[in-house]
Amino acid sequence: MKKLSIVLILLFLISSKIVAQQESVISQYRQQMSLFNPAAVCVDNGSKLAILHRMQWMNIPSSPVTTSLTYGFYLGKNTGLGLSVISDKVFIASSTFVGIDYSYKLKINKNSYVYLGIKAGGSFYSLNTYNLKTYSGFSDASLNAMSSFKPNVGFGIYYKSGDFYISLGTPRMLSTKRAKENNEMLSVAGHRMHFYSSIGYVFLINKFNNIKLKPSIFSRNVIGAPSSIDFNTMVSFNNKFDLGATYRVGTSFGVIAQLAINKNLLIGWNYEIFSKPELSNTGDSHEFMLAYQF
Repeated sequence: MKKLSIVLILLFLISSKIVAQQESVISQYRQQMSLFNPAAVCVDNGSKLAILHRMQWMNIPSSPVTTSLTYGFYLGKNTGLGLSVISDKVFIASSTFVGIDYSYKLKINKNSYVYLGIKAGGSFYSLNTYNLKTYSGFSDASLNAMSSFKPNVGFGIYYKSGDFYISLGTPRMLSTKRAKENNEMLSVAGHRMHFYSSIGYVFLINKFNNIKLKPSIFSRNVIGAPSSIDFNTMVSFNNKFDLGATYRVGTSFGVIAQLAINKNLLIGWNYEIFSKPELSNTGDSHEFMLAYQF
């Protein structure tokens, strides 16, 4: 009975993760677009390193934490190569995806380009059951830790024309099972293909003071789960300080601030409040970003 109870709890936790947030959610997505679309590597023919750390539901112990790293560099001859790493940890489960990104640029006209990209990599998944306790307060020796590695591939297309862009990508095309079921012990967690799309534009509001408006939309779609849509609007002051708001439909809203320390180094911060009544006691979310343009 104790074993069955723990199994049901574990199933609920994993199932909740699948339905609500099977892949990572970040708000400063424009700085790490290659996580979701390999074609976005080296869009501006430069090299860039970006690191992001997101802490969600601050009032809940062992709440979701996401850490990501992207690096891309221009190889010349219209090609770019990059590395993307994203790690999620929630409760006893942790998952890290490592991918190599490759993009190729096609020129449409003087100011318009289409980038085609592919991603190859794999996910490391682990379930640490050591700290799970039964109702008696003791660990159950039959709840063994689990780990697995699943290879995967992805692709994407990115269109850029002046200050306008459209991004379409799926970083992990293959549906996988991250663990198995052995000896009547629950140890299965599935992963389905996610499709990401984004569109954005930069409007010049004041040429003399170099003030720009940067609206963008970012959506996540997966079969069997509700879609997630972000609306972001940033106001840029002389390319040195950006301030704006973000709204995730039906879920949260917040503010984003980004400061250019110099022409190479950019730091960012995002603060979100959850709008759903059932999440009102979970606490807020913080997201920190550091980007360096070589």
